[in-house]
Amino acid sequence: MKRERIRDITFISLCVAILAVVSQLSIPVGSVPFTLQVLFLSMIGYFLGAKRGILTVAVYIFIGIIGVPVFSGFQGGIGVALSYTGGFIVGFVPLVALCGIKLRFGWARVVLGIVGLVACHLLGILWYMHLSA
Repeated sequence: MKRERIRDITFISLCVAILAVVSQLSIPVGSVPFTLQVLFLSMIGYFLGAKRGILTVAVYIFIGIIGVPVFSGFQGGIGVALSYTGGFIVGFVPLVALCGIKLRFGWARVVLGIVGLVACHLLGILWYMHLSA
């Protein structure tokens, strides 16, 4: 039991660190940058599962909100989470949760991944529309 817990903490910490790195690889497109976060978040969900994946995203968002510059463009703080990109940050949770659901059939996992991607972008777009209106 103890070894599994240490392994989980290690995987979650490693994924948070890698997520912080891939967040910096961005292409600025208007006020919302294009990053590799979504790809890596999907991989986190598929490999760690829903529970550990959500915990990973929660830790990532928490350290970003308290000011560690882990969000795109080396930004951090509550202001970033409440800005135009905040909806996408919130959308990370359903993306990882849906990708992390373990199913027997491969095609069903792909469908859930696409639904998670749509949910993430839908939350981001609605948040952006709300703030820019």
